[in-house]
Amino acid sequence: MEDFSKQIEDLRKEITGAIIGLLRRHGLTELEFPESGTVPNAPDSVYVIFFDDDGDPFECIITKVSVMGDSLYLTAREKHDGYIFRTESQFNLSVRSLIWLNEILLATQELLEPENEPLKT
Repeated sequence: MEDFSKQIEDLRKEITGAIIGLLRRHGLTELEFPESGTVPNAPDSVYVIFFDDDGDPFECIITKVSVMGDSLYLTAREKHDGYIFRTESQFNLSVRSLIWLNEILLATQELLEPENEPLKT
């Protein structure tokens, strides 16, 4: 059976690098995501799962992406109680999921470069 772990890790690094590069092109080290529907043309909210210290999962909405060095950090609000979660390392699931990272990249593009946004079908 083929092992795709290297390809997955390379793709994770590529998407993360694209997000970081997009922020840097606009002179930013962080970007706050408006709540969907609160600002004209705000992107759809990006949902991720954060885990507390006991391993319990919480569905959260990304509120901010931050860059420190070559690392991407996320801040998210738990959708029911409003508790704030932050990634502490590049090993948190929320910054490892390719699907979530891609959604974060698309939302970042929509906020910073709406003229380059891919057409929604």
